[in-house]
Amino acid sequence: MIMAKYQALDRQVDAFLFCFYSPTLFLAHARLTPQDRGTRSYGLEEVVQILQPGSRSVTWAGPRAAMAPPNSISHAFIYLSLTLFKALDWQPLWEVAGSQVGGKVRPRLPECLPAPTDLDYGADAGIIQRLMLQNLECRLRHIIPDSF
Repeated sequence: MIMAKYQALDRQVDAFLFCFYSPTLFLAHARLTPQDRGTRSYGLEEVVQILQPGSRSVTWAGPRAAMAPPNSISHAFIYLSLTLFKALDWQPLWEVAGSQVGGKVRPRLPECLPAPTDLDYGADAGIIQRLMLQNLECRLRHIIPDSF
């Protein structure tokens, strides 16, 4: 519907680019997951306060999610989906998706930090955001180098 409405306004449009962006954190212990997680998003600062009330940082666990310390983040990813559709018949011309920080990475891009580690370390909201965005940018550079 969106594409049809836009094409009616401007017949010169050749294609549409749709983007879906979803940053996601995984908590080491499900009991700390907010009850209303299915109906609203949480900011990084809120997640830090849920895991470590009164603190400005949280433990980022190594790849050992089963052995992660309580009140920690076990891994995170940014799901990014870009799809380019032809305007005339709405067929996909080009698609790309995915980025992950921690956990099992597919495809594995060892150049994209953070590298897997067995260490647990403290991270505040700013560090977590930078890690996720830098990882996403690195992966996109490998998948679609011309985009930058």
